Amino acid sequence: MGKPAGFSYQSTADGRVRIFHRGRLAATLARAAASGFLEKARTAGEEELQLLMAKATGNHKHGNEKNNQ
Repeated sequence: MGKPAGFSYQSTADGRVRIFHRGRLAATLARAAASGFLEKARTAGEEELQLLMAKATGNHKHGNEKNNQ
């Protein structure tokens, strides 16, 4: 199964978080979603951070991933 990659984020002065995928804006988080994201992002490793951003944008689990069971 492929791992999420190509994500980055930027926090803005008004408390929002912009998430980019390969340089293009993929999502903007505000209020509670933004603060929750930033709290998790501070302690996340790079792989976990990429997955966190993929989940925040809805860019994960397209149905072609294998189950690890």
